[in-house]
Amino acid sequence: MPGDVVFIPDKKLGEHTAPTDNRHTYVLRIAKVKFTLTLLDLGKPRANLKWILKVDGMQIAEGMTDGKGTLKSDIPANARRGLLLLGDDQEEFDVRFGYVDPIDEICGVQSRLKNLGFYGGEADNVNGPLTTAAIAEFQRMAEITGEGKLTDETRQKLLEFHGS
Repeated sequence: MPGDVVFIPDKKLGEHTAPTDNRHTYVLRIAKVKFTLTLLDLGKPRANLKWILKVDGMQIAEGMTDGKGTLKSDIPANARRGLLLLGDDQEEFDVRFGYVDPIDEICGVQSRLKNLGFYGGEADNVNGPLTTAAIAEFQRMAEITGEGKLTDETRQKLLEFHGS
């Protein structure tokens, strides 16, 4: 988004001394990070569902959501996109790791509402009828006023419920 700042660190070269007349195998270790996702449907946890997480087409983890609808997994630190298969019918979710638009953009509101299970459309940055209905449903659940209008109070509550 306009105004975003990107920092790219300098590459660090590594050296390793080894005899030239032998064969050597080197393994690149990619750092792992914790990935936590809570799945809700209209604010209610999607609890005790089987899940499979794939990154770059390879299955990296599987398990069951807990009673709060949360799943946790280690993922490669450089992962940017994944595929989550949920439940026995393997409902598919495209996952973009470490990414959500700012809350002051409609697409940021839509992404958060979608992550919380209130919005079924694409994050298209259009405040249309589907977005208004999702905002109104969220406001009812969060017990705030607004009747589907996007207010500062709604944005703040959305940040509280979403976690960022």
